Amino acid sequence: MRHILIDLGNRLRAVIARGILNLVDDGDGVQIVQASVLAGEVRSGLEHLQPYGFKSVPLAGAEVLLVFPNGSRDHGYAVVVADRRHRPTGWTAGEVGMFTDEAGNSVRFKRGGELEIVASTKLTLSAPTIEINGTTVVAIDGTALVTIDGTIVNLQAKGNYENHIHDGVSSGLNNTGDVV
Repeated sequence: MRHILIDLGNRLRAVIARGILNLVDDGDGVQIVQASVLAGEVRSGLEHLQPYGFKSVPLAGAEVLLVFPNGSRDHGYAVVVADRRHRPTGWTAGEVGMFTDEAGNSVRFKRGGELEIVASTKLTLSAPTIEINGTTVVAIDGTALVTIDGTIVNLQAKGNYENHIHDGVSSGLNNTGDVV
């Protein structure tokens, strides 16, 4: 009986393990990872389970929480991968976001209904129709060149731009003068 209890205790201790991620294979339907678990113990062929609609390819050196059903190290699952080296800090309780290891890239759902998207080099939106609606203010602020390019550009402005006049207006392709 004592032998059975010792075996059961060993299996229970082997069900959950913490490790360091070594390799990621993102080529198939499920990600396969390799992790170092205990001193000298390397486990390969671990399925990295990810929630539907979310995807990441974690970096080597990230921490991984592993589950081994029945305590058998023959087939395990990586259920959580975290990387404290790149995790943003200082957010407010209740905020949710995504981030990468590249400087500042993040999507952050902030308190008060604010969404913040930060890209360190370029932000691309692609769709047949893109709508930007603001009931109070829509601001486009560029410290360099702001370009609007299209076959037809229709600007329907009100307020400061409605019923204004220019000086130096002439027919043809010439530019007008300043707003009077």
